Amino acid sequence: MKVSAVNEKIDSSAYSRLPIYFDFWLVVATVFGLVLSFFFHEKYATFWLIGLAVIGLLPVLLSAGKALIKKDLTIDLLASVALFFL
Repeated sequence: MKVSAVNEKIDSSAYSRLPIYFDFWLVVATVFGLVLSFFFHEKYATFWLIGLAVIGLLPVLLSAGKALIKKDLTIDLLASVALFFL
C-alpha cells in the first residue's frame, strides 16, 4: 500500500536529476585528482583540485545568495560563511 500526499507532484525531468549528476561527477573527478596528486605528485593535480573546489563552491554560493534574497537561513548559507572565513 502506497501512501502519498494529496497534492504530491513527482518531477522526473532531466533538469530535476541534474544536481545529483553534477555531484556524482564532481566526486569522481575529485577522487581522480586526489589519486593523481597522491601517487604521482604531478604539479597540475593541484590546479585540478583547486578548479574542482571552485566548481563545487559555485552551487553553494548560488544557494546562499537565493537564501539571502529570501531572508532565510539555510545550511548552504552557513557553509558559505564558514568557507569565506576559512
